[in-house]
This record gives sequence, structure tokens and C-alpha cells, in this order.
Amino acid sequence: MILLVLGQQDAIRFNRLKNIIPNISQKMLTQHLRDMERDGLIKRKAYPEIPPRVEYSVTELGFSISSVYKEIHIWQQKNYKQIENCRKKYDQST
Repeated sequence: MILLVLGQQDAIRFNRLKNIIPNISQKMLTQHLRDMERDGLIKRKAYPEIPPRVEYSVTELGFSISSVYKEIHIWQQKNYKQIENCRKKYDQST
């Protein structure tokens, strides 16, 4: 989902990204962004300003797998209700 959103923008700031992606914590988003930056899928650009400004964008390597993420997103949207029902059922049983 992160790559999908980033791929639709030139560059995006952290809070804007967090607002677009539903149900993600700041900690989890930060962790995923760091992992994807480490893997070379996204680029993090920090501006020497006060307050600090950081923008994220997709690298060429990240764009090379964007079709895979688009297909996963389409699948997720088609099956979202079923996934939610499975989660509720699981949560009730534990």
C-alpha cells in the first residue's frame, strides 16, 4: 500500500502518507519506510529546515515492481469484506 501511494505522487511527506493509508500506526509506517529505503525501493530526502521536513518518493527499483503491488491492491479491495469477516471470526475465537 505504501508503494502504491508513493507511486502516485512525486514526493510525499510522512504525515500526508500516514493520513492516506488507513489503520497504520506511526511506528509501523516508520518501520516499513526504513525497510523499503534500505531495500532501495524508496528514497528519503531530508531538508535542512526548522522544523525538519522529510519527503519520500519511489526509486526506479521501486517502480519496477509497482504492477505487482497494484494487483495485490486490487485483490485486497475485492476481498476486503471477506478478510474483515475472517479477522473478526479469528479474534472472537482467541
